Amino acid sequence: MKELFLKGINFQEFLHNVSIMDTGDFHAVEELIKLPQEDIDSIQSIKNPCYILAIAEGWCIDCKINLTLLNRIVNYNDGIKLSIISLEEGKVSQLQKYQEDERLKIPTFIFMDENFNVFDYWIEAPLKVKQFRLNKDERHEDYLRGKMLQESKIELLNILV
Repeated sequence: MKELFLKGINFQEFLHNVSIMDTGDFHAVEELIKLPQEDIDSIQSIKNPCYILAIAEGWCIDCKINLTLLNRIVNYNDGIKLSIISLEEGKVSQLQKYQEDERLKIPTFIFMDENFNVFDYWIEAPLKVKQFRLNKDERHEDYLRGKMLQESKIELLNILV
């Protein structure tokens, strides 16, 4: 996993590689993210180094929402490092166990300790949103508009903190 992590790029480099329209979408999501001081304090209190490998693409709405949120979280703690690889780069045998429905979904976030041992992972969207999609629930549209960032934030912080 360390080799894949080192192969990746940071969020700013990732944004330089996406279209202007997609970059605008990432910035729009950034404007919607509101982290209360309590969350910031929790993020800053994380003492152990953490490496997060993200498999993502700039055109993907789930990536725009959740990768932007994860990047904001990572920016509050220098001990948490984020590295992003493309979906194509993620099609390697060691990532097969993170597939859902026999395919690698994006974004996929793989959380590793200081020795690059995986301790958790997160795939595509919050559980509530996945249920909305499965049930064809119209509340899924709220998620696409960035109105359910709280759900993603809770799940991601539960992994990290």
